[in-house]
Amino acid sequence: MKDISMADILNISEGMHLDDDLLLLKSIGEIPVSGDAWRLKCLFVGLCTKGSARYTVDTEEFVLNPGDALIVGDDHVIDNYIPSSDFDGKAFAMSYKFYYEIIKNIHRLSSLLLFSCNYPVFSLTSVEIEAVNSYFDIMNAKLMQKEHRFRRELLGSLINTMICDLSNAMYRIQKHEEAVNTSADIIFTRFIRLVEKYYRKERMVQWYAGELGIGPKYLAETVKRTSKRTPNEWIDKYVILEVRLMLKNSSMSIKEIADDLNFPSQSSLGKYFKERMGMSPSQYRKK
Repeated sequence: MKDISMADILNISEGMHLDDDLLLLKSIGEIPVSGDAWRLKCLFVGLCTKGSARYTVDTEEFVLNPGDALIVGDDHVIDNYIPSSDFDGKAFAMSYKFYYEIIKNIHRLSSLLLFSCNYPVFSLTSVEIEAVNSYFDIMNAKLMQKEHRFRRELLGSLINTMICDLSNAMYRIQKHEEAVNTSADIIFTRFIRLVEKYYRKERMVQWYAGELGIGPKYLAETVKRTSKRTPNEWIDKYVILEVRLMLKNSSMSIKEIADDLNFPSQSSLGKYFKERMGMSPSQYRKK
């Protein structure tokens, strides 16, 4: 299995790009993919316009047809990719660095990534398809304007707006699927909603299990089976992202950040952050 980073996609694909952070693919059907499984290290968003493609995401098979959108990323494993001879579509790949830069609202972030865990492929209405096509066309036009002083900001705003429209489609689909959700799906969704609400104050899996009225072991097994991540990994994801955003976008001291996120001390925050990011909060802020 091979890890596929933004640099790899830039090397093997044609299209307009913004530094090493965003690539608008010329044609989704022309991506050269080997027969090996590959794990994405970036966010991939696409729309099928013609033909079809069959592939697996984390061993579960999906079929992409015209009018279907796909969202893949965050360490998901793609394998058994078989496109039809006329398969084509529009897509962009984006680094998580750029993603975190433009998506400041952690709830919107979680909605997109949480949805992609359960629905890597989902069908759009004709109105939604027209809107997504328009976003791709405008993104292409802005990527061509290399001398535009605010090109990066414009592209970030466009992607943010596209995600809002895709999120609206997600809520429509989730509402329709609520009646057939399994108990594991329901527990996972309730757990994520609790994490969204309390991650600033609570980081213990036992606390979340208590709120859900189940045992910590059962919660861990259910979340792992549903999302391929442990409860601790989901909690860490929210906490670390919030710390990164605060370090980058606020003038708060590291002690103030530690207090705001309910760490016992500045040093405990520093240890927690370094274990997960490989550097101290002060090093990250300087970088």
